[in-house]
Amino acid sequence: MKFWQQLQILAVLGIVLAVGPPAAAIPNSPSNLSLTFTGQTGFTLSWTDNSVGEQGYAVYFRTGNSGSFYVLASLPPSSTSLNVSSTTPGTTYQFVVVAYDADGDANSPLLQITTPGIVNRDHEPAVFGQPFSYTIVASTDGGAPDSITVTGTLPTGLTFDPATRRISGIPTQAGIFTLTNTVHYPDPALGTFTKPLTLRIIYPPGPPVVTGAIPDQTLATGGSAATLALPAFFTDRDTEKAVRFVTTRGTFDVALYASATPLTVTNFLNYVNRGDYSNSIIHRALPGFIVQGGGFKPAAPNFTTIPTDPSPLNEPGVANLRGTIAMAKVGGNPNSATDQWFINLADNTANLDNQNGGFTAFGRVCGTGLDVADTLASLPTASYTISVNSTPTLFENFPLDTAPPAPSTLDFSNLLLVTSVTAIEPLSYAVTANTGSATVAAAIVGTNLVLTPTGILGGTNLITVTATDLDGNTVSQTFTAVVTSAYSDWAQANSLTGTNAQPAADPDHDGLPNAAEFALMGSPALNDAVATRPHATIVTTNATRFPALTFKLRKNLSGLTVNLTAAANLSGAPWTPIWTGTDLTAPQVITRTDQGDHWQLTIRDTQAVSTAPLRFLRLLVNIPP
Repeated sequence: MKFWQQLQILAVLGIVLAVGPPAAAIPNSPSNLSLTFTGQTGFTLSWTDNSVGEQGYAVYFRTGNSGSFYVLASLPPSSTSLNVSSTTPGTTYQFVVVAYDADGDANSPLLQITTPGIVNRDHEPAVFGQPFSYTIVASTDGGAPDSITVTGTLPTGLTFDPATRRISGIPTQAGIFTLTNTVHYPDPALGTFTKPLTLRIIYPPGPPVVTGAIPDQTLATGGSAATLALPAFFTDRDTEKAVRFVTTRGTFDVALYASATPLTVTNFLNYVNRGDYSNSIIHRALPGFIVQGGGFKPAAPNFTTIPTDPSPLNEPGVANLRGTIAMAKVGGNPNSATDQWFINLADNTANLDNQNGGFTAFGRVCGTGLDVADTLASLPTASYTISVNSTPTLFENFPLDTAPPAPSTLDFSNLLLVTSVTAIEPLSYAVTANTGSATVAAAIVGTNLVLTPTGILGGTNLITVTATDLDGNTVSQTFTAVVTSAYSDWAQANSLTGTNAQPAADPDHDGLPNAAEFALMGSPALNDAVATRPHATIVTTNATRFPALTFKLRKNLSGLTVNLTAAANLSGAPWTPIWTGTDLTAPQVITRTDQGDHWQLTIRDTQAVSTAPLRFLRLLVNIPP
């Protein structure tokens, strides 16, 4: 269609054009098209009028270097310039001036200019721990700028070099960082331009990490269980929140970038938490591009829309790479996302990071979940017109769960459905080692570790907990769980009641009170005094001989003390402390053998036989009242 015919159509649409009577010949093309900037957003477009008798001029423009041209102005005959007062800084425009009459039209050569200001977009993807480089580019069509500056707090690891006008480095801080880039031109008519730059720095996929050591735990036999909230000790930095999609063709998990795109994640989770996506339709599939859903539900023979919330502000700045999930929106309106989502099946950064203000990628498919997404997109597609809320609506590239080719009429039994989308924990946990399962049971309940003392045995146990992320990566840590042995539990386990349950009682009449039987691994039901009592011996240390006692000592005693004392005689000499039962590494400990629930110990005197020919050793077991 000729330019003057387009103008006539525009006139019918209500655009007033100065169209005079036909001339006798096609006009000559305007030439010497040029542009002079008159201010920060204004310019004068000039050309040479090479025609006589033209009906008028039309000035066409477009943004960028592709797409349709639009009428900027219609001018009378003999016009040679146009003043424009409103443009967008740092934007590329193309212009064509057309002379027309009734016999035809002739257009000037195309003129392309970029208005003064910063040319770069206002967002740029960045990844924690990966090299980043961003050069600030300013238009030079109105003259070269004399300075470019950056204000705001750069993330740790990035710096700005004014000489190269480049922000670069390796970011070691994740989150949202808003900077202001400023360009200054020496021409007073142009002056200074500013443009924001948002960096949304995400963590790359990686294993979970330990954020804090699980503290060692002390429990008592027969005592209460201990509960530890494991998210306090592990985290998956690249998966702050997560959801699980269950479809008629498989299940996949999605990690959400809650810190980098908080408004979009909140919006998406509102639909998830209300169950809005349950039994929704996957209504668009383009292999090697995207698979899309989230907007409709079946109500045969029609569809209904999922009620939508107000749109969040667009949050571009995370790259639309293969495997990312992004929000769909209305063309020409960057802030129009509601409930529809799509999964990028290819690297769509060149297109979707720029189009319509940039699409907000707010998460990524985890592990092998992309196999499911690829399967969804590989199914046969067709175009169908379906009534949606009583309005006939065309669906193109509509996938069906059937053998190819797709039928000409939509079969509701073959719809691809998302049966549910639910929030899940980013990490799962398992007890992968427990050296003392006879003394403490370690179990995972949700995201908690529950430690429950078992039996009557005390002991020191090493417990290992492993966290697994949605990509299958793991991290583990080990801590100590000490189960102390309480006399009351021992007495109950041995069916001691009444006076027979007292620490000083001797129900088996073997000469050892219950307290000693308990501490020294005896039995209150057996005459085992000989086997239970300490045995006197002589030990040699560094060629010096010492009196000593050998005995068993129950581990992790609770509520009583065991002490070794010595005296020179039994006729009033003082008893001197030699050793306390809590110090198993004292110099007096000659041997210490781990027997599981007890220690086999040999403890020597502090005085050698040569210096104390007469020496009495006494092992005291005391339960405070």
